[in-house]
Amino acid sequence: MTLFGWELQKILKRRSARLALLLVVVWSAAGMLVNVFVNQRYKVSETMPLIAGPEEIANQLAWAQSWQGPLTEEKLVMAQQQICAFYQDPANRNADGELNFEAWVRVMRPLLWVSSTLDSIAGSVYGEDTLEELDPRRLESYYADRHAAVGRWLEDQYPDPADRALFEAQEAAVETPFVYDWYGGSSRCWRCSRTSNWGSACSWPSP
Repeated sequence: MTLFGWELQKILKRRSARLALLLVVVWSAAGMLVNVFVNQRYKVSETMPLIAGPEEIANQLAWAQSWQGPLTEEKLVMAQQQICAFYQDPANRNADGELNFEAWVRVMRPLLWVSSTLDSIAGSVYGEDTLEELDPRRLESYYADRHAAVGRWLEDQYPDPADRALFEAQEAAVETPFVYDWYGGSSRCWRCSRTSNWGSACSWPSP
């Protein structure tokens, strides 16, 4: 047995160490349960029912799965068409012209993850102030447009070709299309576990 193994065996023989280990396990499990059932629950509005944590995680996973995989220009066009159709439909607005919140929840919440991506694209690549102003047809050449936008930005930031050569090489190595995925639920659970385990480690008895 290695020295590490002997030292670990000595620690685990102590009652206080076994108790601390049990507390770490209980603390971590409790933290994950609280994160899933309490922190992940979603209150849309005061007039709409509270969505339980597991249900909200399942909703977001289901919404993201339709966009999972290579983020092709065809997918971007389709998503932007849905977004534009929502904003242009008078049925989704109140009498004062403002968006109807319940309509937004019904149509736009399922598109929230991909719409945040498109919102970034609209501003950084196409210079649009709002997402609904982006014509879906422009996304048919998104990856070429993005590459051109990166080139313009580098030229603006680094007028000397030698200064921007490294960044241009990195840009040339970028693989497209990008891959879209969703990991929010599990990442939050593990983040909670990491935090709780760090707190437990600080209270671990010394040998």
